[in-house]
Amino acid sequence: MESQYWDAQGGGLMIEYPHMREHVMRINGTEDSIMGLSKDLMERLLHELREKLDGVKRIPNAC
Repeated sequence: MESQYWDAQGGGLMIEYPHMREHVMRINGTEDSIMGLSKDLMERLLHELREKLDGVKRIPNAC
């Protein structure tokens, strides 16, 4: 493409860019999972971690 937009890109798929959007036929999942880690997945993993940490007996002043 003749646009200078591509000069600063690291090779990732920029589905939010209008010129690319017209070529995207289908997205499996969410847009954030295409661009990186899914927000829904991250939220679920953090929730699971919190539940596990809440069940751990803590030792005072332990590093």
